[in-house]
Amino acid sequence: RVEGAIEIARPSPPRIDAADAADWVDAVIGGDAETGAVRVLFHSIAYQYFPDVSQQRIAARMDAAGKIATADAPLAWLAFEQFQREGPRLTLRVWPGGAEHILARADAHGRKIEWLV
Repeated sequence: RVEGAIEIARPSPPRIDAADAADWVDAVIGGDAETGAVRVLFHSIAYQYFPDVSQQRIAARMDAAGKIATADAPLAWLAFEQFQREGPRLTLRVWPGGAEHILARADAHGRKIEWLV
């Protein structure tokens, strides 16, 4: 799997930023959005490890950015994270509107996925 992922990424390697998660979200998910583009925050099995204050800052930034999102410049928060004792689930929250959708349940490594939509 790792070798396959490396081959997929090799032609266009992702940019990697070293930063505190909340600081990064504050810097990247700002007020101005490009018309015709969807801004997406994605994380996978990470949020639970962030300090409470970082989780609160990220949620606050996403809510604030969501309030000014438009149909021409929407915002999405896609997360594959542990949900209480039910195990990991894939959720999508979309603005404008802020509706949250549960897309799937899975094990932490994505070997078994139950799509709900």
